Amino acid sequence: DDLGPLPTLGDRPPTVDSYLEIISLDLRQAQARPDHAPTLLAHAALSRELALVRASTPSELAALQTAHGRIQLARGDLAAGQALLQASLEQDPDPVWAHRGLGRLALEALSYSEAATHLEATTQLDPRDGQTWTELGLARQGSGQPEAAIAAYHIALEVDPDTLEPMRNIALAQTDLGQLEAAIATLEQYEGKTGNSVTEEVAVLSKYLVRAEKKRLRDEARLAKKEQLRLLEEERKRAELEASRLHQQELAESCADEEAQACFELGQIFHEGNALTQQDLTQAIEHYDQACTLGHQEACTASLQAQEETEEP
Repeated sequence: DDLGPLPTLGDRPPTVDSYLEIISLDLRQAQARPDHAPTLLAHAALSRELALVRASTPSELAALQTAHGRIQLARGDLAAGQALLQASLEQDPDPVWAHRGLGRLALEALSYSEAATHLEATTQLDPRDGQTWTELGLARQGSGQPEAAIAAYHIALEVDPDTLEPMRNIALAQTDLGQLEAAIATLEQYEGKTGNSVTEEVAVLSKYLVRAEKKRLRDEARLAKKEQLRLLEEERKRAELEASRLHQQELAESCADEEAQACFELGQIFHEGNALTQQDLTQAIEHYDQACTLGHQEACTASLQAQEETEEP
């Protein structure tokens, strides 16, 4: 199709700002009509050259350097475009295009944190650009911030209600959060508003939802079994303690009845200590001596050993 007339100054004076407006128009048309991009970009470059002749302040030169960077990016010379935008970033009084261009480059390079930094700066300077909010959402999502990404996508829908593509991105972020039912609802809402089929995506998410439910049930069963085993182990320990308590009580009663073996075993319990009784060498010696008096030779030896232990520093 015919390109038609190129943007002109018309009745406007030939100032740097006027030429910058022409450059922006050329760049927008070059993106919308790629078949005429070479002509439009050549016209943008010519406008920049004409503006350079009239530039007289550092801020005007910086703005034209940003424009040069945008033209180079549109031509596909990413390295040159990036270098120009980076150089003009701190000098341009309105660095929105520098931040936007650097943010998009970083996003394409999958440098999500860097992209988010530039795109957040862009939204502060130009909060009414829905595309930038969408790109910020992608950067946040790529850097593992799905909730922050969803917030950016919602703003994109608010500032540009005619662009519904962020809804698909919201569904993806909801999937990252494990909110599969919400993601399916978002996709169905998107389909209702756009007429674009999302049957395959909904089917995939539904399959994931079934799998997630099965996994949840397996995890619950595993946790229940683990809890059951914990309770059984606690019960076993309580039973062992109760058995030990009863055994120790029986030994005490038997020792009181002057049974040498019972006194000896009580001495061992106090000598070594256990879950019910703390180590007490004095008590151990007393029971060993009682057993020794009753004729238990091993208790005599144990008593001497316990006495030696009490004398150790």
